[in-house]
Amino acid sequence: AAAAAAAVSDPRSTVRKIIAQDLSAADFQWSLFVAALRSYRYDTVLRPFPNAFSDRDSDTKQVDELRDVAARVPALASVLTDSSNTIPLEAWQLLCWVLTYGDVKIRTRRKEDVKELENSAVDRVFEVVENPLTDRRFEASRVDKEVFFAYHGSRLDNFYSILHNGLLAHMNKNSLFGTGTYLSSELDVSAAFSPASYGWQQSSVSPEFSCVAMCEVVDHPDVKCQDRAKNRPSRAYADDSLGGKIPERYYLVQNNSVVRVKYFLLYTATHPRTPSPRPEVLPAGLMRPSPSYCSSPIALFFRNNKSALVIVAYVFLLVAVGLSSSKSGQHFVRRLLRLT
Repeated sequence: AAAAAAAVSDPRSTVRKIIAQDLSAADFQWSLFVAALRSYRYDTVLRPFPNAFSDRDSDTKQVDELRDVAARVPALASVLTDSSNTIPLEAWQLLCWVLTYGDVKIRTRRKEDVKELENSAVDRVFEVVENPLTDRRFEASRVDKEVFFAYHGSRLDNFYSILHNGLLAHMNKNSLFGTGTYLSSELDVSAAFSPASYGWQQSSVSPEFSCVAMCEVVDHPDVKCQDRAKNRPSRAYADDSLGGKIPERYYLVQNNSVVRVKYFLLYTATHPRTPSPRPEVLPAGLMRPSPSYCSSPIALFFRNNKSALVIVAYVFLLVAVGLSSSKSGQHFVRRLLRLT
């Protein structure tokens, strides 16, 4: 509580201290927040939500205002040297809140230090050093049981909530083999469920990446899988399974307390960019494609107008179907073909 109070009273020094200790880890943590904030599913994935931007009386979230403030956060390397007070106080306060909320602490790790990642294509590794919420329930469940590693892939905008709340079984939408969180014993299998997405434009780690959670899992009856040991009762079937027994290389975790995220594994889609010293302020938004992603004007047009182009294509499809199914339409098409 004292640390939280200090952070609120002096957000600038708190943020600078955190960034000075581990710039990449702070950058990654902020990028996860931005990815959730940018998501159309923000009401589900942006949890925890900053109290300063919510009205409890009306139960509304001031998302546009939050996006405007977040857009004013510059590249974190420049935060250490900002002596001209160009960063507004509310941006300092938001950045401080994101980096300190819940006493969650992460740090940068070398891939070579994690033996399970030898010969993998992972580009960056971040370790969850401390998360009081998930640590308490996990340690209470493990007791003397065996613990093993497994991997979980998901959309990038889910990982802000995963960092703070852990893997929650009720959030999973796939239930063919039972309700719960699906993990795999193989990294490549889980990576296939993690598409690359944009995080934060100013990121020094990478503006675009995919993420996989490397988790500690307790060898517990609530973890459904093909038998890990032949002398134990079968755990391959969940009570609510519609598809039979859980496939090989997969784990179905039906108890949130027996799984804990240990590492976040990143696959960067581009080389880290050199961030500009000043943020580009975008009203109610946080990211604009840079030339490194999309240098062609035609490609940029398609990127920026996806929704409109899909609607236009759908209209043309309806017109084509209508013409092909009516006699007058067929007559019109034949006349048009004769003219050409």
